[in-house]
Amino acid sequence: MSNKDNTINYVEFPATDIEGTKQFYSDAFRWEFVDYGPDDVSFHGAGIDGGFTTGTAPSSGNGVLIVLYCRNLEAVE
Repeated sequence: MSNKDNTINYVEFPATDIEGTKQFYSDAFRWEFVDYGPDDVSFHGAGIDGGFTTGTAPSSGNGVLIVLYCRNLEAVE
């Protein structure tokens, strides 16, 4: 992950077919993937780090997960 202050640092999308999703983005955009089990995969080479999940992975909340990076949370609040 990059650590650019006050930016989106990571994004994770729901997917119904991890292997099909990986194949599409690999073919279309040359993204690379790291598997974290059958239901969770991260991608690299997209200009931002992120991943896909089927909704059964521990990190899943059944929607898009967006992680924001901030060096000084108190200042932002």
